[in-house]
Amino acid sequence: MTPEIARQHILAAVQASIGTLHDVRFLGLADDVTRDASFSELEFDSLVEMEFCLALEEKIGIRIDPADLILHPSVNALANSRVDPVRRNR
Repeated sequence: MTPEIARQHILAAVQASIGTLHDVRFLGLADDVTRDASFSELEFDSLVEMEFCLALEEKIGIRIDPADLILHPSVNALANSRVDPVRRNR
């Protein structure tokens, strides 16, 4: 899997995961999330962060910690952080 395909896969998983959140603020938002979207712009609280991380982990099979959303504050940054370990393991 190329890094670009991995990023696309992670972006799709992020969008799908946002679509599963049980918070009315996020209804219909998934399709509007882009690679440059900042998690702080999405205004996740700690409960939503945990729910999002669990949903994303389930979709991509890689453990995501809520602290990762701070260390990698955009969809693209999070995707890049997950692509590099995948690339090294291949």
